Amino acid sequence: MERKLQQLYGELCTCVVFRGILLQPLFKSFEQYVLSENAFEKSKAYAAFVETIYENGGLLTALVEKLIAENENVYVKGVAANKNLRSEIRASVDRELILWSKFAGLQPRDFAEDMSLTEKEIASFSSFNADMGALYQARLKNLHKYGYGIFSSTCMFRLSEEKNIEPIISADKIAMTNFIGYEEERAKIIANTRAFLEGRPAANALLCGDAG
Repeated sequence: MERKLQQLYGELCTCVVFRGILLQPLFKSFEQYVLSENAFEKSKAYAAFVETIYENGGLLTALVEKLIAENENVYVKGVAANKNLRSEIRASVDRELILWSKFAGLQPRDFAEDMSLTEKEIASFSSFNADMGALYQARLKNLHKYGYGIFSSTCMFRLSEEKNIEPIISADKIAMTNFIGYEEERAKIIANTRAFLEGRPAANALLCGDAG
């Protein structure tokens, strides 16, 4: 009988809509684990798998949800463009999200049992059971708010030297509300501008640019 992890790997390899996730480091290390032919190689691949989880917060379920949200596929593009997508595509999305829900719910004991070890003998990580289909549909209803693809991961970007758009992960979280006296100064600018438009005495105000 085929073991749980090998069976899940085989099922995930049939993904079409979310195929891009198969190229991500998390899945590549999982693939390496499943395809390893000896205990040493399995241990190395599992360590790489957990390392990727740690680098992204330590929660496998949240990482999988993030990868799904960031995946720029034919389905999300169609939804964003209000296209009438074929039923076959919708069915594939539903089927694949069930598989990714299984993957997101994997636990250290699944790997320990597969390697005939105890959980204390391997690195641990956290996960929980989640309905990726429901989470994805909720996100789709708010595409105007969250965006999709790379734009769903962060609110600030930069242009790399290679002219590629890169997300700024450590963007400053300071908001306008953090500026002391901002509303007071804003009110003065508005009042001054209104006075100028009405022909009353007004002070010179440089709103943008440099006087020099």
